[in-house]
Amino acid sequence: MASADRYYKDFHALAKRPLTKNPKIYYLIGEHMLGAQIGAGLGYIIFDGNLNNPPKRVYETLLQRVEELKERFVRETTKKSLKIPINKVGVYALNVLDT
Repeated sequence: MASADRYYKDFHALAKRPLTKNPKIYYLIGEHMLGAQIGAGLGYIIFDGNLNNPPKRVYETLLQRVEELKERFVRETTKKSLKIPINKVGVYALNVLDT
């Protein structure tokens, strides 16, 4: 159970604590803790709202870290032999409705 708790805490780290120093990268496909999406995503989870709750705001502190997180993402994926150009890295919304 401790590993599941650690996974959950790491998954929501940035969304709950925007100043998290070493966030984990996640690969999301199909069903996951935030619902389901079409396609797949690789990156940091910066928002954890869902369609069953009232809309939430993203922390301003976290939005200010987007460029830093993009650079970190490229460094981390390069260590794993992935070559993702910085101009292909951005903020993408999965499972979000424009209200």
